[in-house]
Amino acid sequence: MRRYKMSTFLGEAMKGIYRNPLSSIVSVISLVLALLVMGTFWMLKVNLDRNFESLEDYRKIVFYLKTSATDDDIEVVRKQIADAFEVDENSIEFTSKQEALEQEKETYGEEYAYIFDSYKGDANPLPDSFTVSYSESFTDTTLQQRINIITNLDSVDVAKNRRDIVDKITNLKSIVNAVSSALLVMLFFVSVFVIGNTVKLTHEARKMEIKIMRYIGATNFFIEFPFVLEGIILGIIAALSSYAVIVYSYRMVVDLFYKNYGNFIKFVNLGEAAFEVTPGMNYYVFLLAAFVVVGLLTGVLGTLSTKKHLKV
Repeated sequence: MRRYKMSTFLGEAMKGIYRNPLSSIVSVISLVLALLVMGTFWMLKVNLDRNFESLEDYRKIVFYLKTSATDDDIEVVRKQIADAFEVDENSIEFTSKQEALEQEKETYGEEYAYIFDSYKGDANPLPDSFTVSYSESFTDTTLQQRINIITNLDSVDVAKNRRDIVDKITNLKSIVNAVSSALLVMLFFVSVFVIGNTVKLTHEARKMEIKIMRYIGATNFFIEFPFVLEGIILGIIAALSSYAVIVYSYRMVVDLFYKNYGNFIKFVNLGEAAFEVTPGMNYYVFLLAAFVVVGLLTGVLGTLSTKKHLKV
């Protein structure tokens, strides 16, 4: 069995890239763009999932009491809510009319706080309210039945159900996941096609050389392996470039967002564990590994897709 030096194959691969700089650059740029789109959609999905973890914040119902409700009525409503929604009374959040007024002042800011000065004491038009979180297992019918039990009480005015918000967010998550998955698959095959075309152009430029090598007895492996390495080199260059761009861009966007809009949206910290089962792998490591693997795969598959063109 013949033994070949890896340096020989690397030299041939680099020679092929050097002889076709334009097609090599186009391949790297195309793969970089594809990887950036893949990485962007994946990071979007990860951050959406992180924010959807707090979905239970929207899985709440607010019961507004009538302004005529007494302290005894408030306690009765609290107990009825606990029984209907099968929760502990202490887990039910009560907001007095005075607290509601203070919240409104904070919403409008100090500049317009004076508007509410005339609503002190008995002049306060805002009602007392109870907020309760309900189980995810409740069906629409079951939930509505339990809401009706409370709203039928004489001291309860109306209920505000945020289930529609939960449903909209859940549907949005499903759409984003479906679109992201479809784009990832499509961009992967586009990348394979681009790398394949680059290797094909390199082959055409060296067609006579390959023909001579076959005449003097060169093996298929000796002829084909440099092309495989060429695809791998282009894939790794694109992977490392994409990784650097997406990490820098992500950190810049997050810092800019926090600076201008605060932290009401939760962003994933790239330094934290990407998966609970593998605490040692943070998002930096995972992104780098994923980009390199995709780069290698596209390089190898792109080259193998043109293998028939090497048979001169």
